[in-house]
Amino acid sequence: MTIKNRMQYTPLVACVSTADGEVNQEMIDWIGYQARTGVGYITIGDTQIDLERARCFYGELNVTHDKYMTGLALLTEEAYRYGCKLSIELSHAGRGAVAKMNTKPAFAPSYLPEKNCQPDIKVMDRKDMDWVRDRWVECAVRCKNARFDMVMIHSAHNNLLGQFLSPVSNVRIDEYGGSFENRMKYPLEVIKAIRDAVGSDYPLEIRMSTNEMTPGGIEFEETLIYAQEV
Repeated sequence: MTIKNRMQYTPLVACVSTADGEVNQEMIDWIGYQARTGVGYITIGDTQIDLERARCFYGELNVTHDKYMTGLALLTEEAYRYGCKLSIELSHAGRGAVAKMNTKPAFAPSYLPEKNCQPDIKVMDRKDMDWVRDRWVECAVRCKNARFDMVMIHSAHNNLLGQFLSPVSNVRIDEYGGSFENRMKYPLEVIKAIRDAVGSDYPLEIRMSTNEMTPGGIEFEETLIYAQEV
């Protein structure tokens, strides 16, 4: 993909779509404002792939159903008016979900509730992991079909994939916990499934925490290994 310059409007949660997450004129205008700054591409911030367990902002875009595709395509059209590419950050908040916004317990690698977030947590088993992986794939393909130029996979700061990576939030004793090699397994499974679904020629962005700056958290050396594996 050719981008007109090296500037990105980095992921920002605008919270200007409808309460249902549908594109409205305010959201279209917001994309236009970002594109007019002259950046080469925009990444729409924090867009959840699971609206029953992972919501954490009102007014986030909804990419979980095909009925929203027409509106999503209007966003790409607005970016194109200014020669700008459009990406979207797909995420799962995991234990960082907001309780009052969700109807089901949060998914997380381990039962370690976080202050001011969802206290009701379902530790993920293999069935749950497959379900979430499939939602990520489904949403990535939907965004591609809505003519987004790229998709970002959020695996950083205390979102679900980052929670699997970090020893602070992952204390599992199965094959997905313990060593960093094990803690990488699920994020890499998700990324590979998305790559297989969108094809080898579709650009993907990955967001990762270089250093969590938290006692016992991820540090640069581990992030470098993860980046190489990705």
